[in-house]
Amino acid sequence: MLRSKSATVASQALPAAAVHETAPTGSLPGRDAPTIPPDHVYVPHAPPVPPKQLVPPLNFGEGGRVVLDAGQRGIRSRTHLIIPDCQVHEGVPTEHLEWVGKYVASKRPDVIVCIGDFADMPSLSSYDKGKKAFEGRRYVNDIEAARSAMDRLTAEWRNIANYTPRMVLTLGNHEDRITRAVEDAAILEGAIGLHDLAYESFGWEVHPFLEVVNIDGISYSHYFTSGVMGRPVASAAALLRTRQCSAVMGHTQITDAAFHPRTQNIAIFAGTCYLHDEEYLGLQGNNQRRQIVMLYEVDNGHFDPLFISLAYLKRRFGS
Repeated sequence: MLRSKSATVASQALPAAAVHETAPTGSLPGRDAPTIPPDHVYVPHAPPVPPKQLVPPLNFGEGGRVVLDAGQRGIRSRTHLIIPDCQVHEGVPTEHLEWVGKYVASKRPDVIVCIGDFADMPSLSSYDKGKKAFEGRRYVNDIEAARSAMDRLTAEWRNIANYTPRMVLTLGNHEDRITRAVEDAAILEGAIGLHDLAYESFGWEVHPFLEVVNIDGISYSHYFTSGVMGRPVASAAALLRTRQCSAVMGHTQITDAAFHPRTQNIAIFAGTCYLHDEEYLGLQGNNQRRQIVMLYEVDNGHFDPLFISLAYLKRRFGS
């Protein structure tokens, strides 16, 4: 701002006290300027208190596991985690089961459902008998592969203090190959059996093939049947119509979901949870989602589903 020479001279003639009372640059004309004593100490206003967070941030402890304080436990919803068909057999990679176990350890779902066909049991496959691919298959090797893989999966969470989820395993048609083999050859009775898989020793509550298990208003089974022939339902929409409630199944290798517009029930085909390709599926059949499924806000058949790919789990928990 330009000041006239007369104004400059006038200000120099004023006493010191008067100089402090002159209007600061930029004050509006016609208004009295505020008086600021020479010994005044400026005290800034205290910053506003930030609002309390509705959802406290998560704290991560050893191994990336979530440590919940009292407030976080109060807002936590009921959760289910679904492990689709793994079809473990000799020679296939199983490192993804360690990733799944670490995810369980970090999220600590209330219920873990292994939907069946965890073990593949190719040595008892009636479809491959007489084929070149059947050569060299051994029952003992199938059992050992399944036990080793189950140990790798559950090791990540089974020793966590104060964490005891409900662990439900619905046997699949591949595990049922053991039962059918005994029925077809009575000489095998007592020599082999479902007990060889030792699922119970890992903490699982084991349910027979095609038994329906209802948990928190959601029906679980390896698959659900339709029609007089007892074939698996062909789509999630058909499953929703058949069961008239929320339901989850595996078996088909595909991922599908259907939402009822009025009841808000949901039906899910859970996909697969393995890294290898299956020869019988062919090139197009192996192009599938490989994942686990987490259900949040579980309440009387209603829930919010989250599909978690093995690719994500590898980035998050893989070495």
